[in-house]
Amino acid sequence: INGSATENPVVAPGSQVTVRVAWNNTLQVPLQNVGVEVALSGTAVDSNSVETQNGFYRSADNTVIFSRDTDPSLASLPPGAAGTGTFSFRTLSSGVARGSAIVLTLSIAGERVGQSGVPEQVSASSVKTIKIAGTVALTASSLRTSGSFANTGPIPPTPNVQSSYTVEWRVANAGNDIADGTVSATLPSYVTFTGLTAPSDGSISYTASSRTVTWRAGDIPAGISRTGSFQVMLTPSTSQKGSAPTLTSASVFSG
Repeated sequence: INGSATENPVVAPGSQVTVRVAWNNTLQVPLQNVGVEVALSGTAVDSNSVETQNGFYRSADNTVIFSRDTDPSLASLPPGAAGTGTFSFRTLSSGVARGSAIVLTLSIAGERVGQSGVPEQVSASSVKTIKIAGTVALTASSLRTSGSFANTGPIPPTPNVQSSYTVEWRVANAGNDIADGTVSATLPSYVTFTGLTAPSDGSISYTASSRTVTWRAGDIPAGISRTGSFQVMLTPSTSQKGSAPTLTSASVFSG
């Protein structure tokens, strides 16, 4: 999946997925009329986007087929012969069911001539599950006259005079459920943490040694948005006159 043989592949909504299927005749006799089928299932598949170069996509049942009609080498596979087939599709960017996944069910079959001279059917199968990643949008805002706290100080800020601001983080989860969501950022030397937070349940904390503000937002189900805010105090220097000092570093979400 996308060049990786990992057992638990994960792809993003709205992304391109390339699948490579490899086969090898490990028998001591040739295989005739080999057919390889990959059935796609799951609500996250954009069935109109399936493409293949050396196969055929049967849209009636969402199955990609590799056979001697699309790959002449599959008419007869000598002992040790190998081959590959590729196809691609896109995942839906919206409307994906909660907890969804894409299941690829692979089946391969061919005929070998047994000791009795009668063709015998040989088959094998495999299943690969592709998980759909969570999709998180993180928005960071600096507020002065709105938000959870009343702010003070001159507008615009004045050098060597304190002005308070509200920093608001909003996390919107449009994908699968997310566990242990956390947002963090560091404060520059001219900004101090006042201790006011919303929510005031201790989920937002400040570590003075690293100047890091951390919001432990917890589990965020699909389709849910959460907001956390804290107040900071800006004391600009004369060297910052005419500029727009940043209140925090880039905010980072993990989960």
